[in-house]
Amino acid sequence: MRRITILLLLLLLLLLLLLLLLLLLLLLLLLLLLLLLLQLLLLLLLLLLLLLLLLLLLLLLLLLLLLLLLLLLLLLLRLLLLLLLLLLLLLLLLLLLLLLLLLLLLLLLLLLLLLLCH
Repeated sequence: MRRITILLLLLLLLLLLLLLLLLLLLLLLLLLLLLLLLQLLLLLLLLLLLLLLLLLLLLLLLLLLLLLLLLLLLLLLRLLLLLLLLLLLLLLLLLLLLLLLLLLLLLLLLLLLLLLCH
């Protein structure tokens, strides 16, 4: 039971990390909007886009590591609870991917908007 509690705490910590990464992405997006409003250089916009893509990759990597960890624990302990956690995590992964795709679409639209304005 103690082992399960520790695992759940670890999972919570990793989920908090993911939320932090998402907040960073949103912050980057806000910065991008600000740049658009101020009509700054296109190069800065592209740099931010690259940064955002890097963050997306990091986020996906973190999620995959989390999934691997849970699968390993599932194999070791063969618990139903871990199976449920894994399914929950998969759902979270799908939601995050959807959100990231939306963010990318928004960024591309902003970039297009900036190109059309100049």
